[in-house]
Amino acid sequence: MAQHDPGLSGLTGSIAILIQELRGLLRVEIALAKAEMSQGAARMAAGISLIVLAAMLSFIGLLALSGAAVLAVNAQGYSLLASAIMVGASVILLAAIFAFVGIRKVSVSNLVPKRAMANIRADLKSATEMSSDRPY
Repeated sequence: MAQHDPGLSGLTGSIAILIQELRGLLRVEIALAKAEMSQGAARMAAGISLIVLAAMLSFIGLLALSGAAVLAVNAQGYSLLASAIMVGASVILLAAIFAFVGIRKVSVSNLVPKRAMANIRADLKSATEMSSDRPY
């Protein structure tokens, strides 16, 4: 809570106290919004890391499939080709799974400070209700 000046009294004092309290409340809400946004940014960074991992695994899979194509033309042997294709397809499938999970984590909605916004809305609603309940 903010410290109040004991010399203020009456309506002027009440308004001054209200302004001090609102300032303090606004500082707390801004701090909460910053914390939520940093959490969203951390989730976004994790999603981007998974996307990079998916890209690297896709490159390895393409190398394996390219090797399989070269071996197929050169040797015309099915056992070596089949194993290279299975490995390449498995790596690409794994990359697709990582990409899917990463893309789901990279969302702009993760950066929106939802709790802080809800608290600010509730505070504004309370303030308007208090001001509408004035006896004069």
